Amino acid sequence: MVIALHNLARSYKLLPSQALERATTFDLYVLDVYNRRQIYDQEQAEAKQSGRAPPPPKKLSQEELLAMFNRVKEKEQTDANKKRV
Repeated sequence: MVIALHNLARSYKLLPSQALERATTFDLYVLDVYNRRQIYDQEQAEAKQSGRAPPPPKKLSQEELLAMFNRVKEKEQTDANKKRV
């Protein structure tokens, strides 16, 4: 979590405390997707350089994607309810 917070703050040119105060789950989602893409691109480049076949991207089922979406949506609703109280 600390590394994610650091990377998020660096991306937005904020102090980590400012990023923690302002960040939403969407910001963390975007950061996660970006980091995963960086890893995937690096694996692709290494495979190409060594002459190996590149690893295929992980395919998620519709059920897995829907479950992920619902977890984020529930978390955001919970966070919004906590802010109202």
